[in-house]
Amino acid sequence: GSLVEMELDSPAVNLIGFEHWPRNAEQQEIIDRAIETLNEGVTLFGFDPAGANCRQVRVILLSSLFDEDDHEHDHGHDHGHDHDHADIFATWRFECEGGALRGLDMRGLFKHFPGIERLRVQAVTDRGQAAGELTAGSSRLRW
Repeated sequence: GSLVEMELDSPAVNLIGFEHWPRNAEQQEIIDRAIETLNEGVTLFGFDPAGANCRQVRVILLSSLFDEDDHEHDHGHDHGHDHDHADIFATWRFECEGGALRGLDMRGLFKHFPGIERLRVQAVTDRGQAAGELTAGSSRLRW
């Protein structure tokens, strides 16, 4: 219908280049920039048809690297958290107008996060299910 929900689950290294707690201001800046970019889902995804007029109504970003509670701890100790293999989990919700969607283009995600080489995408739609493996050169999934 008019509602699109997307989830992304990725090793942090694909999005920020490392998977450990930020060790300096430069790495913290990389994380902050990634959070800003992920918050702007409209720059990451294209919708087919283009006239679908989809607007982002919600975004949730989760990662142990974003955990404010850990921020207050002594960074020399992990306090039981394993930051060696941190994931970044994001969900976006869009509301669209102008008829049912027929596809998505992930070109913006590949452009902003060149560490992503491949995306395994699964879609459940009103018209059934679709799946595919997308790359920067082949970034569209249609259904």
